[in-house]
Amino acid sequence: FVRDETFARGEYIGVSSKKYGTVLYGRQMLNVSGVYEELFASSFAPATLSYQAYDLGTGAPTFDFRSSRAITYTTPNFNNTTLSFLYTPNQMVGDASKVLDAKNYGAMAVYDDGINRISASYNELVSNYSVNYNGIIYDEIKTKDYRLFALKRLNKNLFITGTANYLKPDSPDAVSAQIYGTMINFEQPKYNLKAALYHRQVDKKDMSAMIYAVGANYHINKHLDAYIRAEYIDNNSKAKYTMNNILLEGP
Repeated sequence: FVRDETFARGEYIGVSSKKYGTVLYGRQMLNVSGVYEELFASSFAPATLSYQAYDLGTGAPTFDFRSSRAITYTTPNFNNTTLSFLYTPNQMVGDASKVLDAKNYGAMAVYDDGINRISASYNELVSNYSVNYNGIIYDEIKTKDYRLFALKRLNKNLFITGTANYLKPDSPDAVSAQIYGTMINFEQPKYNLKAALYHRQVDKKDMSAMIYAVGANYHINKHLDAYIRAEYIDNNSKAKYTMNNILLEGP
């Protein structure tokens, strides 16, 4: 249930009931998206777009790919709508934990009628570590995360997704970020094509970025698929944004 340097995947245990909902405990996906997610950490998994928000300022906590020691509750489906709630004392433990480890409080609503899928979420990360900035000690620095997602199925083969994300750290040496984007997905029995475009706008400091992505899957047989993902990121002069979770030493 805990991230370390050699294992960062998901493992959890829980109970599920159509009448009472689902409770899970362990290392699990974040309570931030609810629209369209793929298993790869890329621009086609919209939740991952804020994971690398480590460059927003001193002490500002950010997300890991999954939450360690997380407990979640998801309500039964009522009129095509579900609510989910998450709490973890360790958003990340293990490698680089002093940078990222934080408590996480999250809530998300998802509506899905089979054609339209809409979600809204709020997460609050609270750092478990103090930082020293200009001789002053700051405890429990927060990053507030607001998101909206919308997916529209145009037909059985084609859907489009729009996203909006606002990250607001309260560190005295931090800036806010907004991420806006769209993704298109075209599915056929033997293959799947996709493309995405995102703009990451950072208040002040010339730290914005554009993200361009293309991808394809090919279904070889019932046991084997092949896939390719390609992304290009155009960072402004002071930005250090990446999509592969490898921290950059400089812009």
